[in-house]
Amino acid sequence: MSDLPPQPPASDASREEADAARPSPAGGGASGRIVQAMPLLVESQSEEISLAAILAVLLRHRRLLVLLPLTVAFLWVVISLILPRTYTSEAIFTPTSGTAQLSQLAGLAAQFGVNLPQGETNQSPDFYAALVQSQDLLRSAVETRYRFPASDDPDADTLSGDLVQLFDVDGDGRAVQVAKTIEELQDRLHISTDATTGLVTVDVRTHWAALSRDVDQRLLDLVNVFNLQTRQTQASAERRFLETRVAASGDSLRSMEDSVQSFLEHNRSYQNSPELRFQYDRMNRRLTLFQQVYTTLSESLEQAKIDQVRNTPVITVVGPPQAPARPDRLHLLVKAFVGILLGGVLAVAGAFAAEWARHARRAEPDDYRELDDLWRDTREDVRALWGRVRRAWHGVRSRAAR
Repeated sequence: MSDLPPQPPASDASREEADAARPSPAGGGASGRIVQAMPLLVESQSEEISLAAILAVLLRHRRLLVLLPLTVAFLWVVISLILPRTYTSEAIFTPTSGTAQLSQLAGLAAQFGVNLPQGETNQSPDFYAALVQSQDLLRSAVETRYRFPASDDPDADTLSGDLVQLFDVDGDGRAVQVAKTIEELQDRLHISTDATTGLVTVDVRTHWAALSRDVDQRLLDLVNVFNLQTRQTQASAERRFLETRVAASGDSLRSMEDSVQSFLEHNRSYQNSPELRFQYDRMNRRLTLFQQVYTTLSESLEQAKIDQVRNTPVITVVGPPQAPARPDRLHLLVKAFVGILLGGVLAVAGAFAAEWARHARRAEPDDYRELDDLWRDTREDVRALWGRVRRAWHGVRSRAAR
């Protein structure tokens, strides 16, 4: 053998080129492509297996998937039928301006560079929607005593009492009961506004048709009382302000009239003098302005005196509240459909949770055995605690009976 120099180890690139140059087995090109495609086939099969596993889980718990949605829908419908029916009374009104129109006074103030608002700023529908839901107004409605027939039957019993008694609200003390009744009335109250037409709709829902109408009417009356008191208070303050301004304006007017009178007495032929004529015209313009101010303030003062004692309503009732002839719709089909959807979601979640627990119990039996022991101990602790609470409650009742 001839001594040959040692060959360096082949690099990775050289080996890859040698492998590529080596002839492949029969059909080598196709076989290589199949081998390269195997991971994709395995991935697609795993996806099909996952989908099949999902369907298998659902079919394994098919009874739960059918019975739970039907049970939820059935219970929802039954509870809706068992609960007392409700009646909704609707009232529609629109606010109207109750104060004097200040257009003349605003025009006069504009001559002095002062801009006055035209009309009231608290006459928007949103203002009245917030007013109806205010705590003071609802408290007055809650503490009002109502008297109405229990039904449309002529021989029906007559119920009476405030809303605390009619709603049967429990609480420690009168203040707590009233606060809880206000919250319940807010839940039974629905108010909507229409900015385009300016209409305010007030809906009241109770278990008696006559009570719904009476509470709705009481809310409208309280809105009127609030507006009348507010308007009269505002008119009283405006009257006091205008009386001061009328007195000051009268003094200025009389002073200006005396100045004009004195000028005419001392300058009988002022028409022949351009300077005296100019002076007279200037004094006459000021006199005319003072007369306009005095006249406008005097008219506003008289209007404020009228508004102070005016007791006409400041809202226009478009649709007065009526006792509804029929109870509110139950929407049983909608409730059944929603119940089926909700029950279906719960059933699917329960099926996968049960399947996961079954596999986890097989994979980790020791952990699940410990979990079962802890759950058993927890139930015993809760049962013992409940027994102590019941014994303490019976002891309190026995001492109270003595």
